[in-house]
Amino acid sequence: MPESRVASQASDLLPVAAGGGTAAIWIAFALPCAWACAPSLAGLQPAEVAPRGHVQVAAGVAIGIPTGTVSRTVDAARALAQAAATQQLTAPQKLQLFEASASFVGSPPSVGPHLSAAYSVRDDTEVNLQYASGAWRLGSRLQILRRTAGPFDLVAGVGVSHAGQVASIGDVLPVVHLHGVQRWMVDLPFEVGTSRSWFRVWGGPKLAYTHVSAGAELDLVNGEKASASLTLRGIYWGAQGGLAFGYRALFIGFELTVLELVASGDAVTTVSAARTGLDFGGWLFTPAVALMGEF
Repeated sequence: MPESRVASQASDLLPVAAGGGTAAIWIAFALPCAWACAPSLAGLQPAEVAPRGHVQVAAGVAIGIPTGTVSRTVDAARALAQAAATQQLTAPQKLQLFEASASFVGSPPSVGPHLSAAYSVRDDTEVNLQYASGAWRLGSRLQILRRTAGPFDLVAGVGVSHAGQVASIGDVLPVVHLHGVQRWMVDLPFEVGTSRSWFRVWGGPKLAYTHVSAGAELDLVNGEKASASLTLRGIYWGAQGGLAFGYRALFIGFELTVLELVASGDAVTTVSAARTGLDFGGWLFTPAVALMGEF
């Protein structure tokens, strides 16, 4: 997985806490943004479009757990933030804080509600609306195969989501303030599965493209400030699968989405005259649970 070029320039500036400290810091990193950080990539829909005029709904919770560059840089960034309260930072150190901010914005942890409704305009076509972790998503799915006419259900879909809110880094990086966060995402789910009156099972590949822009400011010792404009682009690819149990119209569903993120971008800062390149990535694990129904 590519490391950030900024991080590679500044990795030796301050020692990084080892061992179990990372887990505690990661929890602190996640909680402040818990309910409004990033669009959820959970689907929580079976591989079957409901009959025309019917509605499929889901209400539950999805958790986004990123790994990779974010988790590897948070300790060093926290040490820098603590040092910034009492001493002046060098230009490379300021760039490292901006790099940590970009990693956070690009793939933040999240815990939030997952609410969705899908209306079937035809027996093989639905339109759906989803609200999850502060983001709205509008999408559609097409039934390609049905188990009644073939060996299994098969659907393909597309969705566009947007989140625009202030993301908080919380107590981990108190000297960093984010603003103007705008996150767009286009995702392409593809699912196979089957269902009976008492269970539903589904799974398949998923691909998504994300574009994020944000502003970051450093509030440093003696009133010193620095700012950056961050632009990030990335591709998620991987798979998701789910299983639901119930009877006829109501089910309890469980789903796990595992995607790898490969992302890049740049930062225009007041610290350096040149654009600062950013490369980061990692895995995103999204478990979700919901009450699912069809009416």
